[in-house]
Amino acid sequence: MADSPLQFVAYERSGGQVPTLKPSGRVEAAGLTSKDRAELEQLVKNADVMHQPETVAAARVPDSFEYRLTVGYADQTRTIVFHDQDGHPQSLDALVNWIKAHGQR
Repeated sequence: MADSPLQFVAYERSGGQVPTLKPSGRVEAAGLTSKDRAELEQLVKNADVMHQPETVAAARVPDSFEYRLTVGYADQTRTIVFHDQDGHPQSLDALVNWIKAHGQR
């Protein structure tokens, strides 16, 4: 995990069978309750975002969704690109799902 405070998390999804929609979400850590902030920080820690490859390199499934997950700290930002069924850690999915549930679009 980064040494500086978590500032935000965001995702954007693209691809799929009809790639015209690009759902996205963003959560600013400063606007969260202490409970939600702790939950988010644990999800980021579980996902080990700072140590994931920038792109998960695996065979892609046709028409799969692509996700761009970005985690921002006060002193750095990290973006990871992964796809459905490419073997990425499930902890990345858990983080994206949390952003979907709590984020502003």
